[in-house]
Amino acid sequence: MSASPESSHECQQCGKIFDKSWRLRTHMNGVHLKIRPYTCMFCSSGFRSPHDLRRHMTIHTGERFTCDGCGLSFGSKQRVADHLIRSEKCWPRGEMPPAASRSESREEE
Repeated sequence: MSASPESSHECQQCGKIFDKSWRLRTHMNGVHLKIRPYTCMFCSSGFRSPHDLRRHMTIHTGERFTCDGCGLSFGSKQRVADHLIRSEKCWPRGEMPPAASRSESREEE
C-alpha cells in the first residue's frame, strides 16, 4: 500500500506502512499483540475479526458452498472461486464463472 509521507503510519515492529492510523492499530492488535476478541462459542478459538469468525463457524455448522458448474462443495466462497479459476470444465473460457451457491450438504471436496 502506498501512502504519502505526511499521512503514513509505520509499524515499529515490522516496518509495514499504513495510510490510516486505525489500520496500523488494527495491524498491531492482530499481528503483533495477537488480540483475538471474537471467540467461537463451540471451540473457544479466537479470531481478529467477525469475518474470520464467520468463516470458521462453517466448520461447526456444516455450511457449504457449491460450484454451480460441477456440484463440488467447499467450506468457503473463496475456495469455490479458487476452484473456478483452475477448473476449465466448470465454465467456458470467455464467459464469467458460475456463481457459488450455498448448500447445507457436507459433501467433501
